[in-house]
Amino acid sequence: MGHPPAGMLRLGAIETAASSYLTPLLAEYRLCYPEVQHLLITGGTHELNQKVIQHELHGALIYGPIDHPELNYMKVYDEELVLIAEPGTHKMHDLLRKPMLFFEVGCTHREQAEAFLKDQGVHTLNVTEYGTLDTIMNGVSEGIGVSLLPRSSVTKAEGRGEVTVLSLPDPYRRLEVGFVHSRSEHLYGALGALVQMITNQKTRTIKE
Repeated sequence: MGHPPAGMLRLGAIETAASSYLTPLLAEYRLCYPEVQHLLITGGTHELNQKVIQHELHGALIYGPIDHPELNYMKVYDEELVLIAEPGTHKMHDLLRKPMLFFEVGCTHREQAEAFLKDQGVHTLNVTEYGTLDTIMNGVSEGIGVSLLPRSSVTKAEGRGEVTVLSLPDPYRRLEVGFVHSRSEHLYGALGALVQMITNQKTRTIKE
């Protein structure tokens, strides 16, 4: 038998997946592999992909799917994209004329947002870059704008009455989250153990 994984595991994640998925997974991972230290950063999909390609990160959770010659991609789970707005009852069409608050102007949601707005008859996308998940939630709650976010990241705020959540039509509501690592990165040690844990968790979810 080989030695148990040890050393540093450098990971990245889109912010919405860091707290809802990766943090609980890393807690389980730490119990199984206490000799591994992990570093976690958050960022946008494109930025994280580049860090994995440049070997600044061993792997990252991103919005997918992607097809890149230097990256291996594995789907992890599906998310539902929803529109969030300030508390109260609103008409979807009126909300879509408000500024759209995003993590970054080039973020993954943008193409999906543009297609959705065009379908709703809104042809000009008014995007405001608004930093972190917390600042977006606060901005929406105060009526500064609206946002498109995964449902799992807004459920608690909705329960506290801080935002209104509206479902999108079928073609626009699906989001896919996956894990990437460099094709040149060998899947053994700390990274291999993490990929195996993600795979096992997917298998358990399917069986449930």
